Amino acid sequence: MTILSAATAALGLVSAGQAPEANPVHLLQDGVALSITAHTSGMCEVQPAPLFERMTDSFSAHGLEFRRAQDDETSLIAITVRTYGQTDYGCGAYMHVEFMQHVEAVAVDYAQAPYEGQVTLASFMTPYPQSGLEGEDFQAGLGDWAREELTGLWGQMMELQAQD
Repeated sequence: MTILSAATAALGLVSAGQAPEANPVHLLQDGVALSITAHTSGMCEVQPAPLFERMTDSFSAHGLEFRRAQDDETSLIAITVRTYGQTDYGCGAYMHVEFMQHVEAVAVDYAQAPYEGQVTLASFMTPYPQSGLEGEDFQAGLGDWAREELTGLWGQMMELQAQD
């Protein structure tokens, strides 16, 4: 079972007949490629590098190591941050987190060709609750919020895994 199918098992998203795997913390120790895409609007700018650093700091407390995905490889966790608004009214943002798995040679039935590519296992959307920040304050606040959201999401996975 792959890293993310173990995470999916922890979320209770496995189909009937599949047993959950071991605690995914152990499966993620070797590092997971993480991609962060930032879409900006107006003056509400987000820099992906500081955002990446803040996010990965929170996971290191759980013994997890993430690295930025290279252009030629597939990330297993994709995070998209979109901002909206203008500085006159403050900036807003939301974060979309996708847990993905790379699937090779899976055919739904004999009439279809095997599929190879990315499959989204779980997807989460969360809004940035604080508004009115601008510039570096917005960037710092957004990074701290993203870190807390991802830490909370991972904590939920661990709790569900422990219940199995």
